[in-house]
Amino acid sequence: MTHADPLVSVIVRSTARPTLPAALAAIGAQDFPHVEAVVVAASGPTHPPAPQHVGDHPVRFVASAVPLSRPLAANAGLDAARGSWITFLDDDDTIAADHVSGLVDMTRKAPDVLAVYSLAEARFSDGRTQSWGQPYSLIQLYERNFIHL
Repeated sequence: MTHADPLVSVIVRSTARPTLPAALAAIGAQDFPHVEAVVVAASGPTHPPAPQHVGDHPVRFVASAVPLSRPLAANAGLDAARGSWITFLDDDDTIAADHVSGLVDMTRKAPDVLAVYSLAEARFSDGRTQSWGQPYSLIQLYERNFIHL
């Protein structure tokens, strides 16, 4: 990690699905050195505690006394995140080990940007793969959201 490496917060809105450990393992495997996982207990008080670390990356657990809707859980994660950059990962998804470093690299190539996103190859549980996302287009974004979490 260099002094110039920003902290990247990866917010996980969790309902304690059985896939949560795989999502956290994907965050733990990130090759970018300055990452924190922010796990929001969207299912409320029944959510088990999160581990303190995944790989070398710290985990911050945001408990809730009540179940939270997706927007409320996202806001709780945003409030708790300490990163200069923030991204989301659903608790039933994973990301490649170079995902965060790729996003940060793009911010370094265009330092005036306020947001970056990636085109990805989705891999499904049945083994299929599919390209996901599209190049940025403001006109198409006005028509429909194509930048999904």
